[in-house]
Amino acid sequence: LIDNDIGCGMSMFMTDIKRRKFKFDKIVKKLESIEDLREIPLPGEENLNSYIDLLGENLGTIGGGNHFAEIQEVDAVFDEETFLNLEFDKNQIMLLVHSGSRGHLHIW
Repeated sequence: LIDNDIGCGMSMFMTDIKRRKFKFDKIVKKLESIEDLREIPLPGEENLNSYIDLLGENLGTIGGGNHFAEIQEVDAVFDEETFLNLEFDKNQIMLLVHSGSRGHLHIW
């Protein structure tokens, strides 16, 4: 990869949200109510304070171009063994993320 966005890739995360309890409209409303990412408490937040001024509005964002975060539910499993080895659960909401370095190297 070249330019300012290195290490671009995708990851799948299993959330602790049960499929049957997931309410898309409720999540959208909550996300739209966030005015500043600093409103969201994070574990280890004290370690981020030195980066907040440096990274500004980019901190906590997914990026531009083809980067995305997608909420998913498992509809079908084609490779049960791999699915189980990853410790995924069909009853949980998943999060698929495609992002990269977000131009991190340009600030150094």
